[in-house]
Amino acid sequence: MCLCWNSPEGRVFMNIIIIDKIKSYWGIQEDCKLRDLVVKDGMRCTVVGRSLFSPEETGALGNGVEYWRGFYQSLRPTQFELSLNIDILARPFYKPVLASEFVDQYFDYPILDGVLGDIGYSEVTKALKGLKIALTYRDNKAYRMTGFSTKLLRQLTFTLKDKKTRTSVVQYYQERYNIVLKDVGLPALQVGSNLEPIYLPMELCSIVVGQSYSRNLNDRQVIELLRATCQRPQEREFNVMQMLRKNNSTKGGFMDEVFGMQVREEMALVHARVLPPPLLKYHGLVPK
Repeated sequence: MCLCWNSPEGRVFMNIIIIDKIKSYWGIQEDCKLRDLVVKDGMRCTVVGRSLFSPEETGALGNGVEYWRGFYQSLRPTQFELSLNIDILARPFYKPVLASEFVDQYFDYPILDGVLGDIGYSEVTKALKGLKIALTYRDNKAYRMTGFSTKLLRQLTFTLKDKKTRTSVVQYYQERYNIVLKDVGLPALQVGSNLEPIYLPMELCSIVVGQSYSRNLNDRQVIELLRATCQRPQEREFNVMQMLRKNNSTKGGFMDEVFGMQVREEMALVHARVLPPPLLKYHGLVPK
């Protein structure tokens, strides 16, 4: 097995790990963790923790948030082999929309010119800070958002690279990219450091797809999320098998050829028995 990573200098480092020797060095638990990582890497999904999600199965939660259907996955050692433990779940994600559209959806009404207010400014900053955003006019180049400008877009100015000319953000986009900005009454997104901030118009920035929403959900969102995961046993079994068949890339693929690992597309059979009902005793009476 090869583990590769890039250094800041651009060099590629590689470690060779012999799968069959892992148990003798690390033990069964570490062996399972590594194999679990290999199985996850073979799935064509977005990984969040120990769960995998697909952008093809989504639903609206409101306020700029949607849920993605996915499944929890864990590789467990059993008596004779390794078993893949899978269960269906759903998780909230940011909707991949323009930042200006997200602000309108987050407050559930359109934000008019300059009326965001201090409370609204604080709320939307908490909701968006740290997200990856992509520029729609520059081949979706991505940035990490650090905050919002303290002034409205139409009030923002900066110095050009010649260190002499001062221009406004609105004028710059019109002259450089031939773009007439409309939402000039909103603050701009800020990327970069506070010492050298870069201001980007919200109407030209889209939220990068596949970013998990970690804030607390409101009551309406919780109800919609529960509806997405509440299923009858037979329906849950069907959906688990559908999810596995759709994302199982082990048969005859890279994992099968290199690691000798396959995931059987069938449920494990477990022998069980029905226990007799327990006796109940109430206030010293004879058990019934």
